[in-house]
Amino acid sequence: MQKSSNTQKIEGSDSRNRSLERRLQELPHTHQLAFAASCCERAYPNYVIFFQCARWGGPAALRTSLNRVWDFIDGSARALDDIGELEQKCESVTPDLDDFSTSDIDVQAGAAQEAAFMVRLLLQFCRDCQLSYAVRITTFARDTIDMYVQVVDKLDSADPQLDEKIAQHPLMLREVEEQESDLLKLTQIKTRADLQEFRKHATNPERSNIGLMPQRQQG
Repeated sequence: MQKSSNTQKIEGSDSRNRSLERRLQELPHTHQLAFAASCCERAYPNYVIFFQCARWGGPAALRTSLNRVWDFIDGSARALDDIGELEQKCESVTPDLDDFSTSDIDVQAGAAQEAAFMVRLLLQFCRDCQLSYAVRITTFARDTIDMYVQVVDKLDSADPQLDEKIAQHPLMLREVEEQESDLLKLTQIKTRADLQEFRKHATNPERSNIGLMPQRQQG
């Protein structure tokens, strides 16, 4: 009997997640955090775009949390002394999609919500050191792209080739490539200077994981 598209999608995601977890297990915790933080950096611009469009939220809460995590990775033992407060601030600026359901903002709100979820998971990963947090962050990244591609390309949810079309979309392929590149770089990093260079690259993505960038502020 042929498996449904949804079943194949779940199995494919599970396989990717198991493979990723095995590869991350070979890295030290600082490098695992750097991988997860890099994924969050590619999602962060989506939150800023939502903030600029909706005039709601607080990018500073997410940006501060990301900066603190990078400082922690860099060896600052006290960078996350107020991690509970950081988590609360990120939660308070996570958009509720019921409040942003109109067609002019719903896509941006969905991407912003998932960016906030990712940063909150990153903070939890700093505290709990469980690889499942990193895996969930990558899942949110793929989900964001999945949602965006379906809406922007007006894909038919009943199309039996839907999952394949999304998997082969340039945005999804680019995110997978970015994750693979990050993993490769992190396996080769041996010094603190190398890790600082990784941070410099990760915190300056050319575009978000859905190919967008915020408007530059004037002044």
